[in-house]
Amino acid sequence: EWTDAPGFSAVYEDESVGVKVMENPHVLPRFQFYNNHHVVGSEMEARDYLLASERRILVIESHEAAELVADVEYAATPAGEITIQSAHEDEYHVTVNYPVDGWLFLADANYPGWQAFVDGEETEVYSAQVLGKAIKLPSGEHDIVIKYGSKSFLVGLCITLIGVCFLLGRTFFYLYSNRRKTTVTL
Repeated sequence: EWTDAPGFSAVYEDESVGVKVMENPHVLPRFQFYNNHHVVGSEMEARDYLLASERRILVIESHEAAELVADVEYAATPAGEITIQSAHEDEYHVTVNYPVDGWLFLADANYPGWQAFVDGEETEVYSAQVLGKAIKLPSGEHDIVIKYGSKSFLVGLCITLIGVCFLLGRTFFYLYSNRRKTTVTL
């Protein structure tokens, strides 16, 4: 039996095949600005803080964010502009204009290997809001590229290619050496 999730509404339902599509009317955009932040040490602390908080705040999960003030609160988040130039599963290119120093949050899973560049300069990517990533932004207009480049994938690829080359070389050596030893006597 179907039960509706609080805050969601059904937009399509077909009971004959057991399908129900729900809409979240409170969904936030993929890119968001924040000028308030709170630093915690783990995902669990971030989850608990977000559930308990009644204000709009970016929760950053970091043990090593010594340069960040633990809790910063300003007035309401001012309006800013975000223009998405391109968005792919492994790279985002956006231009932003934000009137104050703050944060750009990307609601997309933050795996190790994500890199961010603000006006061509690499900047730290922080885990935020339990599942997303955030970068610190100075005020003004900026060109931002956030891209994924896993070092472990490249290491694995190199090891695989070396292994394949070794196996091919060994196979050719075996075939060539066996062919030279075979003699036909009549």
